[in-house]
Amino acid sequence: MYYNALFEQGLNIALRAYEVSLELDNDTLIGSAENLLGLLLMNVGRNADALDHFRNAVRLIPKYHGNGYLSFNYHATSNIAECFLKLNMPDSVIHYSILSLEEAETLGKERGLGITYWNLAEAHMQLRNLKKAQGFAHQGLDIVMDSPHRDVNQMLCASLMRTHELAGDRDSAYAFLSLGLLENNDPLNTDYSRVDFLNQAIDMSLRYRDVAKATELISTLKSLERELDSKEQGQRIDLLRDYYEKKQVLVKTQEELEVQERVIQLRTRVLVTMVALALLLLVVIYLSFRFFRQRQQIQSLEFQQQKEQDRREAELAAFGERMKALQTERNRIASDLHDDIGASLSSIRIYSDAATSKFEDRPEEVLRLMALIRETSVGLMDRMSDIIWTISSNHDSAEDLVLRMKSHGGKLFNSVGIRPVYLLNGDLSQFHPSVQARKNIYLIFKEAVNNMAKYGNAETALITISVENGTFRLSIKDDGIGFDLSEQKDGNGLKNMRQRATALNGQLTILSNKGHGTEVSLTCEIAKISDAFIHG
Repeated sequence: MYYNALFEQGLNIALRAYEVSLELDNDTLIGSAENLLGLLLMNVGRNADALDHFRNAVRLIPKYHGNGYLSFNYHATSNIAECFLKLNMPDSVIHYSILSLEEAETLGKERGLGITYWNLAEAHMQLRNLKKAQGFAHQGLDIVMDSPHRDVNQMLCASLMRTHELAGDRDSAYAFLSLGLLENNDPLNTDYSRVDFLNQAIDMSLRYRDVAKATELISTLKSLERELDSKEQGQRIDLLRDYYEKKQVLVKTQEELEVQERVIQLRTRVLVTMVALALLLLVVIYLSFRFFRQRQQIQSLEFQQQKEQDRREAELAAFGERMKALQTERNRIASDLHDDIGASLSSIRIYSDAATSKFEDRPEEVLRLMALIRETSVGLMDRMSDIIWTISSNHDSAEDLVLRMKSHGGKLFNSVGIRPVYLLNGDLSQFHPSVQARKNIYLIFKEAVNNMAKYGNAETALITISVENGTFRLSIKDDGIGFDLSEQKDGNGLKNMRQRATALNGQLTILSNKGHGTEVSLTCEIAKISDAFIHG
């Protein structure tokens, strides 16, 4: 779960492991469970809670215990240092890193030593003590250079690359960039390390204004991300499927034991009934009737168990299909984003080359080209912002969608002097639109208000958003000049809105008359566009 980034599921299992370790009453086991809980909490951003668990682990795990299947004391101490590194507290990082060195050196743990020296290098970099940072990074690199821990080697190359950049030594920075890139071809390296190093290398190239190198690295990163995205999703689905299948087996086994216990009890009662048969015929009749009723209960219980198993299998299959659908959407978004960025960067490069060639002879043309570069850059940033917001799991509620609409509408309406009025009906907190629905609803809104600002000549815009009776409705109405629908031909904007409404299985209505304003309304069934709809 941890190495596949399934931190929430991993936390549930780690908590069960912690409960088992408490029952066994073994300090080393309890400390190892505490260390695992801290790692998972740190990776979901709960650093303060993680620190408490790491400190418990340091207190409980004995040094030099020798059991390679459990956490060592230096693991927990080094994790405390990394947690403080995330909290930007370099003095604490240095303190706990030094504490972890002795045990790691005694046990000959190359990986532990490499990570500890990386912590020290990063801490001194935060303190702007670049010579010490380089010294610790070189110490770690000497230890892991010929080891199988290629991700740690690449981490240290990244630290040396950044320290030399901060020191103004461009040649050395590029040398460690090249050395770190070699690790991307090593099969022992981790996918996380490859992606993280490429991001740092791209940032440095951009700071050096090395557009060619940055473009090359961005292309490499996008190819790697697409490859890893498909592989990681498959691994996660397989891991989750294995987890839930094993959980179902455990539940089924427990249920079978309960049934067997009831059968044993039933047989005991039947035996007593048989012995008493010669004494009281009435008692036999009574007990026979009771036996029949109990058999019915067992059959009913088995039937319910089968129904529950079928339901769980159906849920698992639906989960797999949903993950595949999400993967397909993510791949499509990644492809669109890649094409959009490529086209925009090519335009910027062409404009830049043209401006350079005309700098002395035609300065007025240079100003026009610079304006085009700025317009292209702003447009690219706006489109990237929309895509990033759409796919972010932090914006999956209708309330976040409304905030995004207000943010875009506020800037646009303010620039043209339109007064916006927003009406919200129903409980929006209970509606969670899917990624595709969130994108299409927002882009329909964006197209409608952009048209209003360009052509409507309106003073007031009324935006109504309602979630009622299983229906989502969005209405954008203005008091502008309007237009004659019979004379209007669908341009790209109106076609796009209608296509997005069709993708939502919804209905788009446009009402307008000259001199009486325009209203664009979208109506959809919530069940068809929602990830989760909770009835109160």
